[in-house]
Amino acid sequence: MIQIEKDYPVPEGRRPRKYPWREMEVGDSFFTPFTDTSPENARAAVYAANKRYNGARFKGTVWTENGVDGTRIWRIS
Repeated sequence: MIQIEKDYPVPEGRRPRKYPWREMEVGDSFFTPFTDTSPENARAAVYAANKRYNGARFKGTVWTENGVDGTRIWRIS
């Protein structure tokens, strides 16, 4: 028989988010170098964020910043 136990704390559950989607306002952007993510992963993350965050729209493009290749992602609406 399974014993029911009380007062066990619930674990946090979710891992930390990699990108700051929820904190962004229209016009905000961030840069992620290709050492942290691949172009394909960044593109997939933008696509998923556009589906997940109702009404918010994001756009990303390949970008070079201070000689480092990566992706810059903007919140556009």
